[in-house]
Amino acid sequence: MSTISRVEITHHQLPLDPVFPASWDTQPRTKFPATIVRVFDDEGNCGIGSGDAMYGFDDYQRYFIGQDPLDLDRHAAVLSNIEFHAGRPWPMDVALWDLAGKLRDEPIWKMVGGTSNRIRAYASSGVHRSVPEMVQVARQAIALGFPALKVRFGRPSLDEDLAVISAVRDAVGDQLELMVDCNQGWRMAWDTQRPWDVDHATVVAQRLEAESVYWMEEPLHRGDYDGMSELRERVNIR
Repeated sequence: MSTISRVEITHHQLPLDPVFPASWDTQPRTKFPATIVRVFDDEGNCGIGSGDAMYGFDDYQRYFIGQDPLDLDRHAAVLSNIEFHAGRPWPMDVALWDLAGKLRDEPIWKMVGGTSNRIRAYASSGVHRSVPEMVQVARQAIALGFPALKVRFGRPSLDEDLAVISAVRDAVGDQLELMVDCNQGWRMAWDTQRPWDVDHATVVAQRLEAESVYWMEEPLHRGDYDGMSELRERVNIR
């Protein structure tokens, strides 16, 4: 049986030119940060994960060194404990699963109980484009074979957001499933805008239902469980 011998963490910055005005970020992004985690066992096998920076994780690496890389339940418990104290180290999570999959010679989708090696993929928009631009994006998605497109909300007014959905639906009909990400579940650290309340979310949901939108993502703050329950009672959209 092999054991985990070391963890390597590297940080990278990819300059973005032009800048990326992400719909969920009030500050346009000039760079794309990525943290790469590599978990090695004593036989030279390596699992790789990528994601957020994992600041301070050096203090927790010792809880994995010398452990069985296949003991994923144990690792999950440790990661859950770390999450309480320092946030979830997702790249480490991914790297541990990747290493276990390589050792078992089994894809992760099978390890987690999946029954197919295929999954429907959708196209996603990350910026607020104009109506003509979004119509063009939708047509490109169809040409590339995507069955669905996700549109981001957050323009200066709700009417502008809804105009995009209406125009795309008119342009492509039922050739694409449409989804909407309302971006209300969380904020960037510096963004103090209040999230929608359930009444506003209801109005939006009803308008989206009229356009046969497949799902409505993040209509409320992530901790507003009562609001989510009430919204579910008021509307039929996913």
